[in-house]
Amino acid sequence: MAWSLGKLLHYTANLGEKDHTVATVLHPLTVEEFEARFGHEKPYYEFWYGEAVQKSTPTWIHGLLQRILMELLSQAGYKAGSEVELRISSDFRPIPDVIATTGRIERPYPTKPVEIVVRSYPATTLCHGF
Repeated sequence: MAWSLGKLLHYTANLGEKDHTVATVLHPLTVEEFEARFGHEKPYYEFWYGEAVQKSTPTWIHGLLQRILMELLSQAGYKAGSEVELRISSDFRPIPDVIATTGRIERPYPTKPVEIVVRSYPATTLCHGF
C-alpha cells in the first residue's frame, strides 16, 4: 500500500539519547501499513493514532533501571517483562520500558490491560496525549 511521508520532526533528549523521530503522514497509517514499513526497524517505532513515533536507543543506565524495576516487581509478586508491545487498541501500539501483571501472561503480546506500565520520556518528547 502506498503512503506518503509529510515531514520529519526531530526531538532530541538532553541526556545524549538518539533523536526521537515522528513520521507525520499526509494520511494516517493503518496498522498494516505501519507494520510493513516500521515493524522491523530498530530502534523501535511505536504506532500512535496513525503515526510512527521512534523510540530512543536504549542506554546502559536505561537497561539497568529496567532490570532493577523488573526485579523489584518480581519480588512483589508480579510477572514483569521489558520492551513488550501492547496491542490493546487499534489506535496505538506502545512498547513500554517495563510491564507487569499478576494475571495470566498473554502471548505473544498483551491484548488486555496489564496492572503496571512503565514508560520513560525524554524531556523534549512531543506529547500526543499518551
